[in-house]
Amino acid sequence: LDHNKIRQMDEQSFYGLRSLRELHLVDNGIRTLDNVGPLPRLRSLFLGMNRVAALEDLEKLQDLRSLVQVSLVNNPVARKPLYRSQVV
Repeated sequence: LDHNKIRQMDEQSFYGLRSLRELHLVDNGIRTLDNVGPLPRLRSLFLGMNRVAALEDLEKLQDLRSLVQVSLVNNPVARKPLYRSQVV
């Protein structure tokens, strides 16, 4: 779903995709990580070149228990102090 001008995700965005393991949302203009899930088997999430700015949004990834790889390169949040410790 890279480069599709997606601005936000709603409650139904990932409905029925319980087996999804990798999600690419690079370069879309996403500002918040609201409604990412439920994706119980998601292992990799690529969100580079979006507009995620708040450290609080990273807490929304906690429910993705299988997640082992996250990329937020070129998002405003990636330039904040303590960004890495929030993701890990």
